[in-house]
Amino acid sequence: MDCFEAGILMLKELEGKAGDRETDALMRHLMECSDCLRHFRLLEELIKDSQSESTPVRAPEDFEIQVMTKIRNINAITVVRTKVVKYR
Repeated sequence: MDCFEAGILMLKELEGKAGDRETDALMRHLMECSDCLRHFRLLEELIKDSQSESTPVRAPEDFEIQVMTKIRNINAITVVRTKVVKYR
């Protein structure tokens, strides 16, 4: 099993959708690959934290406006650059 396959199985395992064979294969890989083990533990913590009773993270009230303004600015700059390059 390579790390990419392990990553897919990590998600299945954490969602409770991995079969016994998949879980065994993943655990064998995690015993051999410290990078994947670290990644798996991080995912476990993130899921545990997201399911805790703490107050959910909320976006600021004007979040959508800020994002859309930045997108419009990026699009405007892209159009200007395209026209400048076109006319050279």
